[in-house]
Amino acid sequence: YRFDELCRSENVETLVDAGLYMASDILRASNHVYTLSKYDAKLAKLFGARSVESLFIPVPHVERNHHAQDDATFWIGVPGLVDPAEKCSDDIIVAFGEVHEKHPETKLVFVGPCKPELESKLLDLLGSTCPRCADSVLFTGELQNSEYQAWLWKISLAVILRKASDSEASNSIVDVIATETPAIVQDIGSFSELEGTVRVVKVGSSSKEIATEIL
Repeated sequence: YRFDELCRSENVETLVDAGLYMASDILRASNHVYTLSKYDAKLAKLFGARSVESLFIPVPHVERNHHAQDDATFWIGVPGLVDPAEKCSDDIIVAFGEVHEKHPETKLVFVGPCKPELESKLLDLLGSTCPRCADSVLFTGELQNSEYQAWLWKISLAVILRKASDSEASNSIVDVIATETPAIVQDIGSFSELEGTVRVVKVGSSSKEIATEIL
């Protein structure tokens, strides 16, 4: 990378010292850029990268613990940080209400940290749209790695949606793919390139459309 040469010639130690503040600065200063998706490769070229190569890195398979599943309950899981601004938490809540009306045995779990005020707001939304669902939604809060993995084994379907992307994607999708848990993701950014057990839904899907995909 040219940055290494820059550090030696200009006697700088950090990216900021070298005047590189944004990802686009680093892309333009690099001799070669590796990306993990075709979508990111296009963005890198757009921001001035000289040479770009997309790599395919297989996700290591994690043997699924079928004993962790509750045969009497169909758990729908939303893994990762709960963030309605990016991850459509409110739409998922409303969609679950429609699913639960037809299949009362289903439960929804948000597997990851959630601010108390946000949890309260989402539960209020649930109460106004599907009062009978109140006991069927769970927020785990912050988890240890072993607890997080246990929930990935327990859920029957993962729902990982984003309203926008600046090339980043949710790390939790890799965890879900590793356990071969079926998943629904948004047709946005690198998500659109996913295959296998992942079902891609179009951008802007309404809660009703999300419910239809789950059903």
